[in-house]
Amino acid sequence: STHTAVAFALSVTILKHDKKVGILYLIMASLVGIARIMAHVHYPIDIAFGALLGTIISRLTSSKHFDRLLIR
Repeated sequence: STHTAVAFALSVTILKHDKKVGILYLIMASLVGIARIMAHVHYPIDIAFGALLGTIISRLTSSKHFDRLLIR
């Protein structure tokens, strides 16, 4: 699920900056996934893979972003 992947990528990135707000965003990202299942748009495995993909993308891109900021 692209919606879930984007929601988790955003929430994991926010979690790196602010734990309190990040947890709130993780909860909302989970609700996005649950809503997609309840709407019969995706299967739970689609949501799980989207969450995993979003988390991986956030980890890869934000680590590159922070490395570039520290060099300057």
